[in-house]
Amino acid sequence: MKRIIDHVKRPTLYEPHTKKFWDDEHISRGMLEAHLDKEMDAASRPADVIDASVSFIARLAPPARYPSLCDLGCGPGLYTKRFHEQGYAVTGYDISPRSIDHARAQNDAITYRLKSYLELDETAAFDVVTLIYCDFAVLSPEDRSALLRRIHRALTKDGLFMLDVHTEHFVDRLEEEKTWYHETEGFFSDSPHVCLHARYKYEHFVFVDQYTLIDEHNRVEVIRNWNKGYSVETLQEELSSGGFHYVTHYEDFTGKPFKKDSPTLMMVVKKEPS
Repeated sequence: MKRIIDHVKRPTLYEPHTKKFWDDEHISRGMLEAHLDKEMDAASRPADVIDASVSFIARLAPPARYPSLCDLGCGPGLYTKRFHEQGYAVTGYDISPRSIDHARAQNDAITYRLKSYLELDETAAFDVVTLIYCDFAVLSPEDRSALLRRIHRALTKDGLFMLDVHTEHFVDRLEEEKTWYHETEGFFSDSPHVCLHARYKYEHFVFVDQYTLIDEHNRVEVIRNWNKGYSVETLQEELSSGGFHYVTHYEDFTGKPFKKDSPTLMMVVKKEPS
């Protein structure tokens, strides 16, 4: 009980998981199923949104002018496959062996790297780098800063970085909450367990969804999914500090106009010379 109490309390800011997440054998299986569900807006956007997003990106950065593209956190290749069909030379990074295996089986003309995008280690290799589905804001400030340095180095002169994040408006509307449930098998575990879920909010529009898992052997593990909301100004400021010049922004990767109540913010920035 003491271990449970220690784990369910409000975590310190950006406190990490105690359990593997993205590359966990069981979780990655459920994650792949969610990615491949064409109607679900969970691990990936629905298929029609992905189609519209890739088409919009190709209009913003035509492959004839920006021939090489790297998709960070590419999952099972839903975007990379479409980018390749648009005419880009494509590289995808993902930490999940299951997702990368699936992606490679779909198209062997695309380069896939089985590693975290925090390990991106290439120089002047890509004309466009994409980070889709609000992945940037799940990172700690230190990891975000390190990632921007790596992306800056990986881009060619005048290369473009495109990303999306949740907005301050989205986070402001969230409520702190606590729930629990019991499952014989679920997304986080293939054995019977109780899950205690809590959402905590912090300053600067940061929040965490914390899942404390207790199994039938009294093992306790915690998964913490951190996130942060941005305004146009705060995202532009952070990207500028990483060496990027603002180009434009929208609500999302389909090109919807950004509004004050938009739940997401998509921004395009250009690499500034070092």
